[in-house]
Parts: sequence; structure tokens; C-alpha cells
Amino acid sequence: MKKSSVVFLLCAVALSVTAPAQNINTNEQRREASSAKAAAKPKISDADRAKAIQLLEQSDAQSRAFEAPLRTYMLLQIAQAYLPLDKSKSQTLFKDAFTSSLEIRDDDELKQRLQDPILTGLLTISQPDVEELLPQAEPPARQKATNAIIQRYLTNKNFGRAVELTEGMNSWTEFPYGTAAQVMAVLPDTMNGDFRTLFTQAVSSYSTHEHKGINIGGSLPVLIVKFAGKLPPQQVEDAIDEVLKQAKQQDNASITLSGEGGTASFGSAYDYQLFQLLPTLRKVDEGRAKKLLDEDQAVKALSQQYGNGVQSLDPGLADSPNAKPDQPRHSGLSVDVRNGDSGRSGPSPEDQMRAELDRRARQITRDSEQDPMQAIAQAMTLPASFEGGASRETALLGIAQANIKKNPMAAKQAFDELRKSSQQLKPQQQVRYFAAAAKGYVQLGEMESAQKTVSEGMKVADDLLVQDKNADDPNKAMKAWWPSVDGYRQFLEIETSISQKEALAMLSDIQDEEMQTIERVMFTNALLGKPMKQSIVSVKTKNNNSMMIHSDN
Repeated sequence: MKKSSVVFLLCAVALSVTAPAQNINTNEQRREASSAKAAAKPKISDADRAKAIQLLEQSDAQSRAFEAPLRTYMLLQIAQAYLPLDKSKSQTLFKDAFTSSLEIRDDDELKQRLQDPILTGLLTISQPDVEELLPQAEPPARQKATNAIIQRYLTNKNFGRAVELTEGMNSWTEFPYGTAAQVMAVLPDTMNGDFRTLFTQAVSSYSTHEHKGINIGGSLPVLIVKFAGKLPPQQVEDAIDEVLKQAKQQDNASITLSGEGGTASFGSAYDYQLFQLLPTLRKVDEGRAKKLLDEDQAVKALSQQYGNGVQSLDPGLADSPNAKPDQPRHSGLSVDVRNGDSGRSGPSPEDQMRAELDRRARQITRDSEQDPMQAIAQAMTLPASFEGGASRETALLGIAQANIKKNPMAAKQAFDELRKSSQQLKPQQQVRYFAAAAKGYVQLGEMESAQKTVSEGMKVADDLLVQDKNADDPNKAMKAWWPSVDGYRQFLEIETSISQKEALAMLSDIQDEEMQTIERVMFTNALLGKPMKQSIVSVKTKNNNSMMIHSDN
């Protein structure tokens, strides 16, 4: 049976997962910002600037001959690289990239994923250009860019324009619940009428759309939980009724949530939504809440254990009524959602074990600043690999990163253990942890260890390239998103911080022209002190259709 999965590793982003009859694993890994101040821009030397421009011009010329998907991707990357060098050139390249994206055929998802960063990147230079292109964009990309424009209006306290754009989105897409939540959170009391109108429109839109997937953030339940205290009780109860009515009509699903406060598993979308909305329902109608719990013993047991619902699992949850608007959602919540046949009997023992191991890994990381050596010992008691998970490596990486400044010796030991433990993982996972270890060694000034780890990682990337080019079952995803290409990119970026000469030698060893052009731009970004912050890794073979999105703060 063909396996299809989408894995998101995101920072401070609310997800909506809607993919019936598929296995979807969603893991959200969050890190608290170390400082509220923006990092100073690295100074670019004249020599590096000249070298960067030369490399970008070469890559631009070669990219124009590629097929539309890869050409679009490359023009986007080159446009981003030009931002600190020549904004006018960058603006032209962003617009060229968007025009190129319109030539992508039979893959609207790919087109949208490329248009997203094109529009948001162009927005930093020219809002009028973005507004001109929006009608041609795929609806999800158009929605994301519009949301970014709304954020600008909120920043400038132009609340009327923000409300107007939010309401306008309802004419060409389902009501933007997540955007509305951000707007409603900052509206002044003088705009209570607009506040209630937005909520009314949200409920109306939700009732006229079918919701087959599990919504984790960014949907009507978030608005209900967050703003119930500012709305008439009957309006809140009617909204809850609509969510629960639709949840009862959904297909089989299993949902496991794991956070600092514990782990909870649900055998249906209805159970999850009832658990999420129960604390709010109790406030507006205690009798109704009791009646629904008496009819659902599974949720009743969970509600006795976790009285504040999802917020009990994750005390830092920003969808709570008292949360500040600028807090990240789901700051420490791991979510596993499985729809279709895999959800028929509820969460499997393996699902629950994986969630518990993830929770323990996060707890060990949190405790490591008090006694990092003990934390390392505890991490080593976790399994190196369990059903695709890597709780031991997750804990070791967390310990190392938490102690780089306070306890460098402990951090190095954690990175050393991480390198050894990662040998047991699958190649794609090895790339992730080897790259993290190499970056950590560079931060510690352990350049010899960093260089050895880069060399080990490059060998793993070589193995992945063999898989990607397998003649019997090649990877049909866009080449820029191949696991091997992403692996080379990560280690090339790290090598650039160790030795530009060696990095250029690594680059020249790549024989595939498309791959070399991709990696040349990645090298240029690293040279300019702008390594990639978000990457996509995709596999499309006979028995595997998967995508992973990594965000690195």
C-alpha cells in the first residue's frame, strides 16, 4: 500500500491538517527566543560581495534554462540572496519567479509552496507589486500574503483596513480564522462591533464548509476558546454546537497530544473537539457540559485528569483566553494525527509510546540546565529509534543546545553522544542530527570535531543521492527538495563557516549541473551570512510520498 505522509517541523506556527485517508504525523518543535532584540546584520566584506554577485549572476543565467518548477525555485533563491546586495535586482527576480510559477502545470500544491515565499519576500520590498500579483496567486499563497499585509496594518494600528481585508478574504476563500484571531486580539474597545461581526462571519463560514480533517489551531475552535469571555453566552454555545456537529460527521481518526503537562489520546475528532471546548462550555452552560460528558466516558475521564483541556497539556498555550497576542501558539505541544483506516481503532500503543517518549525527551531537555551530566545519562536511557522517532537524539540535541554558553564541556559531551547515537538512525534522520552537531561544534570552537562531522554527513548525503537516483524507482519530487540535495546544502553551509576554500572544492565536485547551481546559491547565502532558515525535503517514489518542512531559528 502506498504510504503518504506529511511531517511539519515548525516554529510558532498553528497548523490545520486536512487529509482524509492518509497517515499524517505532525510534530511541532518550539524553541523560546533567546532575545527580543533582532540580531545585528553581518557585515559583508567587499571581496565577499563581489564573489557573491559573480556567483549569483552565473546561477541566474543557468537557471533560466531549467524547467518551470526548478527555474521558479532558483529565481526565488537568487532573489532572496540579492536582498542585502541590490534590492532593485531582488525585486525584479521575485517578479520573474512569480511569472515563472504560473507556467507550472498539474501541480497546484508545488505552485503554491513556491508562490508563498515569493510573495512574502517581495512584500519586504514592494507591497504594491504584491497586491498587483495576488489575484493570479493560488488561494493558499494569496491568503498567506494577504495575512502578511494585514500584519503590517496591525503594526501601524490601521485597524479599520485590517478588518476590511480580513472580511474581504471571505469572498474568495473560507473565513481566515487564524488571521481573524490576530486581528480580534488587538482591536480596541471602540471597535467591539467589528469584533462581534468577525466572530459572526467566522461561525457562518464554518457552518457552510465541510471540515473533514483535524484542525490544530487556526480554526473556529481557537476563536471560541480565546474570545468566549467577550461574547454573549448563547452565541458561544451556538458556535460550539456547530463545531461538535461537524466533528460527529467526520471519518475515523486518532489524535494524540503530548505536552509538558502530560499525554492525551482520542479515538475520534468529536472526542478531541469536545475535550478542547469543554472548559469554555462549562463557563457558558455547566449543565450542557455535564450532559455531554455523561454521554462520553472517555472524554469524561480525560477531563477529570486535565481540567483545563488542551491548556493542561501545554500550560504555555497561546490560544488560552489570557494569552498575549504576540505569544506563539502551541509552544510545546506535539501532535500526532492519523486519519482513515489507521484511526479506526484509536491511537495504537506505538503512537502512545512515541508521544510519551517525545514528552520525556522534552522534560529531560528542560531539566538539563540544572544538571546537564545527569540529563545526558537520562537521555541515554531513551531508545535510539522507535517507530521512526528519535527521542534519545532529540533529548541529546536539546541538552547540548541549552548548555552551549553555560556549560560548554557538557554541551560537547552531549554533541559527542549525539554523533554516536545518530549512526543507528535512517540516513535522512542522520543528516539532521549530524548537521545540528556540526553547527554546535562550530559554536563551541571545536573545529576539528565540526570538520569530522561534516565529512561524515557528506557521506550520508552521498548515500541519499544513490537512493534519489535509483533507476528502478527514482525520486520524482523537484530536485531542489531531494533529501540528498538538502543534505549537501546543510553541510556545505557549515563548511563555509569553517573554510570557504574547502566549501568551494566541495561545490566543484558536484557533477550534476542543476544540483551544482542549487548548491552554488546555497553557498552564496552562507557566504553572505544568510543560511536557509526553512527547507523542504520531499520524496515521491512508488511506495513513499512524503514531505518534511524544517524550520531553524
